[in-house]
Amino acid sequence: MFNCDFWEGPEVEGRLKGLKTLFIRKRNEHLMRGRIWKQFPHVFLSHKLVGTLTPEDWYSWVYLQLLEDNRLVTVEIEEKDLVLVPVDIRSRVHLMIRVQCYSLNLFKPTDTIVLADPEDPHHPRTITYGCMEETRVADYQNDQGLFREPE
Repeated sequence: MFNCDFWEGPEVEGRLKGLKTLFIRKRNEHLMRGRIWKQFPHVFLSHKLVGTLTPEDWYSWVYLQLLEDNRLVTVEIEEKDLVLVPVDIRSRVHLMIRVQCYSLNLFKPTDTIVLADPEDPHHPRTITYGCMEETRVADYQNDQGLFREPE
């Protein structure tokens, strides 16, 4: 949902695909005090939200409210921002690492993508492009907006 700060729908990406999910793009104290997430087995924190969280937010909100309430939590995050997530929280959430690739449309199904740590280049992870899941606009047809603050 491009025009909502909160929306619900099935997860359409990754290992939790199909799970009823509350998606959060922007923090809203009024809704969070209402504990809207209790209606959902899975809460997805958008990379746009994650970039705004302070260390205090990670503990008081993500850890104490979401994780201690036994929610499955996915943190969508850009690779460069992964260090912002405290280690003890990083080990308890599902991470969805977002990598921007401006030449994706040039890949063939048989091409290989390599993820390598510059500090340990001899142990890369690889995947064939054609084996990756593809999300299409139609996959979002069941999403429903819940709230958007006036700008």
